[in-house]
Amino acid sequence: MYASRHGTAGLVKGVTKAFVGALVKPVVGVGDAAVVVMNHVSETTSDTPPSIANKRLRRALPRASADSGNNFKLVPYTERSAEVQQIVTCGETKDDAYIGHIEIPSHLIIASNQFLWVKSDDADEPRHIQWAEVCNFGICGNNSININVFSSQGPCSLTFEMSSSKMGVLLGLMSIKMGISSQSTNLDLRSGDTTYPNLPGIKAIQVAHIFGCVNRPRDVVGAGPNDDFIKRCHARVIRMGSFMPNFFQRLDLEVWMLICSVGKMFTGLSSRRCVAAGIINGSGEIIQIKTAKLLQGRSPCYSIPTIEYNTNQGILYPGGAIILFGWGAAPSLLQPGKVGIKVETNVFTTDFTDNTSQSTTTQALPHWQVSFLEKSYDESGWWAKYWILVQKKKTHTAAS
Repeated sequence: MYASRHGTAGLVKGVTKAFVGALVKPVVGVGDAAVVVMNHVSETTSDTPPSIANKRLRRALPRASADSGNNFKLVPYTERSAEVQQIVTCGETKDDAYIGHIEIPSHLIIASNQFLWVKSDDADEPRHIQWAEVCNFGICGNNSININVFSSQGPCSLTFEMSSSKMGVLLGLMSIKMGISSQSTNLDLRSGDTTYPNLPGIKAIQVAHIFGCVNRPRDVVGAGPNDDFIKRCHARVIRMGSFMPNFFQRLDLEVWMLICSVGKMFTGLSSRRCVAAGIINGSGEIIQIKTAKLLQGRSPCYSIPTIEYNTNQGILYPGGAIILFGWGAAPSLLQPGKVGIKVETNVFTTDFTDNTSQSTTTQALPHWQVSFLEKSYDESGWWAKYWILVQKKKTHTAAS
């Protein structure tokens, strides 16, 4: 190129520059490589951590609504939401999904796909509650939300005070995982209002009772072979009715005695898992029990109704109750012995399972409400206990 432009002098100049570049550039490259290697060695052996540019955390995408399925809202990036998402996924190491969160005075409340997270300002680690352990939730007073939680230790209530705007956000987050039917306005365990007043069909004001408070180890007298204890339970419950002030209390005790009886009858290597579920009709209308069967299990699905039940037509009258009970096979290496009960009525369907690893779902028709009064589980997975209350949703009509 130099020769074509400048002749003989250009040829000499071009050859000289090429010769110098061929010698100098490899030497410079080797020197640069040595410097890079020494810098890395210095960073490795130094106590001072290397300065690395901060990377932006993964964007948090909240769930759009309760009926949106896996659809999410594309919202502007916020660093706080991304940080909260890191709590849920434990730094991208846990298989969980962020749904949303709110921050109120003294608490951070997070909804994820698997848990309800509650972190107080004075706690290092958040408390995470499986959705299967959340019984119901609702507004108590003017500025508080009450969340009722059940476990093998018995029922407890979590109450949070917040503004009306944040109250709406939390109700929306809870509804995404539990559905609107899990909301309740007359099940405030915190306030002690457990007499369940104004329930249509309940003829007597009930003695204050919290379902699940009877769940204590006790000796069961006369737990005989086969299904003798089932027959004795049936003979007692069939005489009960909502005209009794201690109706709810006695029903709850009967269910717990069934669970204890199975624990006494099947012991050691013959132990069985069991599921007990009670349904109370507080709607003021009749409910027809179409089917009640064991999806998994070894025993029949026992139905133990109160006096306000028509066995021939399967009709549960207002104020009536029915207990469903069953147990599984002895667990083995090939058989886990799971138990599951499916109930189908003319107003709702429910699946009851024996542990929190399987979802307990309820679907109700419009204008009907199904509230869990209790969800209790044995920590070792040997029993599960449920109580649900069926009500008719209140309708508000405009004045003409």
